[in-house]
Amino acid sequence: ADSEAGLVDKWVPLEGVDGEGVPVTGEVRLRVRKFTKPLSDETPLPRDKVLSVGIVEAKELQAADWGGTSDPFVTLSFPGQKSIKSKVISKTLNPVWDEVLSLRIPADPEQDQDGGGGSEARFLAFDVFDHDLVGANDFLGQALVPLRAVMQTGSLDDWFPLQPRAEKKLTQKLFGGEDKVSGRIHLQLALSEL
Repeated sequence: ADSEAGLVDKWVPLEGVDGEGVPVTGEVRLRVRKFTKPLSDETPLPRDKVLSVGIVEAKELQAADWGGTSDPFVTLSFPGQKSIKSKVISKTLNPVWDEVLSLRIPADPEQDQDGGGGSEARFLAFDVFDHDLVGANDFLGQALVPLRAVMQTGSLDDWFPLQPRAEKKLTQKLFGGEDKVSGRIHLQLALSEL
């Protein structure tokens, strides 16, 4: 099916047998994009990018443990990709991670696996948790950073206030209870070509 001019997006049935004579079944999705002008040596193809994410530190986090501290760590999430987790810093409300994580950003928005539009319209979600040995980790706050802010300048170095979760769990909506959130997180982001 043509979803836009120059783009073919269709499912093609698999036929035949594998090397051991077993029939092959299923479908494969083909996406082909036609360029409107001929490619030359001077016309670069879109390239994937790597986002280097410096999780520097946080200040004034919520205390989640009995001793009046937390054992914070950060998870970085981006639609269509597996979450990445920082190291845990024990017994502090002002953790210093000084950790760099890497994330691949597709050059072509059509490559996004969840089909939710272009990469630039997305947000990087930084969720801060208190690590617990028993039971679920306690949510301490979330910072949402629009990818567009990094794509426009190539880098970003800023403090972001921690907010309650963007999406509440059904149980919170039904039975009440707000996320107790305080603090801010220092992030350094830099974009480079793969």
